[in-house]
Order: sequence, then structure tokens, then C-alpha cells
Amino acid sequence: MDDIDLGVTVNSLHPGIVMTEAMRNYNVILRFVFYIIGLFFFKTAEDGAASTLYCAVSEEMEGITGKYIDSSSTLTLPSDTARDPAVAKKLWEACESATGLHGGH
Repeated sequence: MDDIDLGVTVNSLHPGIVMTEAMRNYNVILRFVFYIIGLFFFKTAEDGAASTLYCAVSEEMEGITGKYIDSSSTLTLPSDTARDPAVAKKLWEACESATGLHGGH
């Protein structure tokens, strides 16, 4: 699939574990527990956005597609499942169906 040029850039990334308002509707005990744990282990929303912004606007990412960027904004080898050709084919077909772009396999 690497030899197909549809003019679309696609990269996958992981922002890391980010402290957000997503837990605001949890009960007070869970919110407190996550808050305490988050102080030591979670990223702020600003820090969590760094890998997304890096992919979107960094000159270093210009022309790079089909890669995985970790929470430290580093190009990293994806998991075995992500590199499985059978899984990739199913995902490719689902993306073609969803976007209407067809470039072959």
C-alpha cells in the first residue's frame, strides 16, 4: 500500500494519558483518586496536545505518512497487530468505503 499516492497524509499517534474534564461526571471518590494519580502520572491537556500538533504542523513531518508517533512525538514502530497485513487490508477497505477514495491494494 506504500506505493499508492492518493494525496492524503495519514499518521497515527498517542497523546499519552491526559488529565482532562472527561471524568467530571464520575463520583467524587473516583475523581479524587484520578486527580491524585494524575498529579504524578498524567499529562496536562497542553502537554497531551503536543504529539497531535507535532503531526499537524511540524516541518519535520512534512511528507511523512503511514507512521506512528508516540506520546513523546517520536516516530515509533507500531505494535505487531498494527503491522499485520491482514488487519491493514481490512482497515484499508473500511477507509476506502468511508471516504470514497479507491486506490487499489
